Amino acid sequence: MAVIIHAGGGDSALDLPQENQLAHLQKAVGGYIEVVPSKQDGYSIVCNEEGKLQNLPINYRATMLHWHTSDPLCGDVVIIRTKDLN
Repeated sequence: MAVIIHAGGGDSALDLPQENQLAHLQKAVGGYIEVVPSKQDGYSIVCNEEGKLQNLPINYRATMLHWHTSDPLCGDVVIIRTKDLN
């Protein structure tokens, strides 16, 4: 189980099957993925690796809760326990 934090507000659950995780994560973030560590131990952030280039909106909530730099996360992001990534 993972959580999508939507750039426009709110969140939703993402049931992430063991097989073909990449396709599900790409669909959730709308493109190629980039996995970065969260400031919350044991979690990772999956975001659109071209989010800034595509001018996706800043995801203020995800940036404040999980990111540890001044460079904002853009677009919808997925928060997942690191041990659940294959």
